[in-house]
Amino acid sequence: MKTPTRLLIFGSCVSRDILNYLQDKTQVVLVDYYARCSLGSLGARPIEMPSTVENITSKFQRRMVERDIRKDFLNDVTGLHFDLLLIDFVDERLNLYVEPGGRACTLSSELLSSGFCADSEGGAKIYSGSEEFWHLWEAGWEIFLSKLRHLGVLGRVRVNQVFWAVGTKNGGNFAPHFSGRQIDSANQFLDRMYQRVRVDLPSEQFLRFDEGLMTGAVAHKWGVSPFHYDDAYYHAAIQQLTVASASSLHASRSAETQLPGGTPLVLRDKRDNRL
Repeated sequence: MKTPTRLLIFGSCVSRDILNYLQDKTQVVLVDYYARCSLGSLGARPIEMPSTVENITSKFQRRMVERDIRKDFLNDVTGLHFDLLLIDFVDERLNLYVEPGGRACTLSSELLSSGFCADSEGGAKIYSGSEEFWHLWEAGWEIFLSKLRHLGVLGRVRVNQVFWAVGTKNGGNFAPHFSGRQIDSANQFLDRMYQRVRVDLPSEQFLRFDEGLMTGAVAHKWGVSPFHYDDAYYHAAIQQLTVASASSLHASRSAETQLPGGTPLVLRDKRDNRL
């Protein structure tokens, strides 16, 4: 019996939804999924847990926000068994909330919908794409990198190098929610992040896609968006992930004793998979 690949995700739905396209569902085991967490937040000190977080009725979404605020990933990763760590930067579109002492969190829609008001909590909103955001993001990347290097698992990282779609499969656009200018700006910022990450990771640790695969779906289950792609992207991602799994599986299993603990994650409520 073939041993399944244990996959850990730090990213968004562009990575998580790949698993929905597996022909053999036993091929990959989802160890855990960390979403709605900017690296700019991960590398900062945690803010106090806002009382409004209790207003988030979805347990999955509340845990997601709490994990970002507490910076859980940096502690949790030490005890997780995984063969691959798939990361993407789509959630870097989210702004940051930063307090004067350097404490920060990601301003996810879930946190904002809870009643948290970034403009009246004593801190400041740092906009994605700004130079201030970039400096926080780069500091977070270096902390992330240092942690994985210390654990000896940096070679298990795969960067899901995606860009926002400029149009849908039927030739439509994403107005009024996203303008062409917003999409271009987001893609320029993504490219800047990929260039920075290439300084530390070799090319074989990137999942890359033809521009034609970065096309918005017209009937995506999460709705029409520049980062809700047509099916062809997910099939291509599965193929690349399969190759990545084969190349890293032996190495990670031979180093098993370095990563004690950890159990596979089961997402009980399919409605909560949207990220």
